[in-house]
Amino acid sequence: MLQDQFAPNWTLTPTSGLQINTTAISANGAQLITGTSSEYGESSDFAIYSYATDGSAPSLQWSDPLGDNVTQGVFWVTVSGNGAYAAAGGQYGSGNGFLRTYNVGVGVSSRQEFSADSRINEVESSYDGSTIIAVEGANALLLTLNGQSYSDSQTNVSESYLRSCGICNTGEIVVVGGELDSYSESVEFARGRKPAKRAEVSSTGLVILYANQSGTLVEYGRFHTATGVLRVVISADGGYFAASTKNGYVYLFATPDSPVSGLTPLWSYTPSDQSLGLTYALAIANVSGQVYVGAGGNYDGSGATKAASDSPGFGFAYMLKNAGDSGEYYPQRLWINQLEYCPNPGMNMDANAQYVTSADGEPIFSDSNSSPQEETPGNFYLFNAQTGELYWKYATSLMNWPMSINAEGTAVFAGSDDGSVYYWGSPAL
Repeated sequence: MLQDQFAPNWTLTPTSGLQINTTAISANGAQLITGTSSEYGESSDFAIYSYATDGSAPSLQWSDPLGDNVTQGVFWVTVSGNGAYAAAGGQYGSGNGFLRTYNVGVGVSSRQEFSADSRINEVESSYDGSTIIAVEGANALLLTLNGQSYSDSQTNVSESYLRSCGICNTGEIVVVGGELDSYSESVEFARGRKPAKRAEVSSTGLVILYANQSGTLVEYGRFHTATGVLRVVISADGGYFAASTKNGYVYLFATPDSPVSGLTPLWSYTPSDQSLGLTYALAIANVSGQVYVGAGGNYDGSGATKAASDSPGFGFAYMLKNAGDSGEYYPQRLWINQLEYCPNPGMNMDANAQYVTSADGEPIFSDSNSSPQEETPGNFYLFNAQTGELYWKYATSLMNWPMSINAEGTAVFAGSDDGSVYYWGSPAL
């Protein structure tokens, strides 16, 4: 371990008293997008922010307020790899979601807005920003850039709730994931961190792969998991994609060349030496044909009552390598590390799988109340993706949800429920 507390190059607080649920960083680490939120309340101060940085300090390019009396605010943001386009999604209130797009260099005047029936749960961009994918409720929203504006196409997945999505660099391959059957959104808290009554959630998970054909999603196959899918990710080249689930499993798939009757994973994995449940953390990188999948799950050794415990939980982050020969692939675990608290979606890798990030922290529940009363502190971690060596760990007063690393592996941009964003560059990486 090189450093316990490696100070960021810079930090700032966009609006005191609000949370940061999402961050995005361009491939070169110079263009940053974030937004403010509040998990349990409303505000008239939520906004989307665009910053440029040379690594030593941030420069606010523009901000775009959401309006008055908004509930929850900005849930997810993305920026294209080349830093030219950005998108942000979330909700104004129950049953009133939004998706906004921007030409980053032009700013707020370039904004387009697309309405949604519920909160935008995730939004991702192709490398050049020409294609954007978002999910909300039972719908996948595909945006295609035509000249200076986006056109939208909606694909409905009957009787589903879609939580996560991914898109390859070219925008040609898209993956979405979520739940089917008797899933009810009302059993989860705002960020979906924990089911309030885990035993009552009875649903199967769903992964769907699409090809983007001239702005229309064409299904290439789907796969069902025993429990709900929490995250999906896709490699930059689009050749591989992965999914993680509520019961601690990770699945790796190879992208087929044409539609198939059903997707078949190359393998599935859950640690045999640790009992893991909710697995929100997931990352993937394809380095010259060698595929790495990072994941992080909550320790679930105490069973379903864990969600109503006064004691903060903890979890593990680990790295898998796709090993073996064609038709005989298997997951080789390179390392596993315990985190102080439960891991969140802030796990990402650079394009060469040199580094992997992790973020942790969780709400604290009481035995008599299924709503969280307060939060644990949180940590940001930077690991060697190949060996698991901890380069540094940085503690915050409240839990942390997002942590992004740029494709070039030279910068990290993270956000915390303490309301601040944090940026690390050289010599931290």
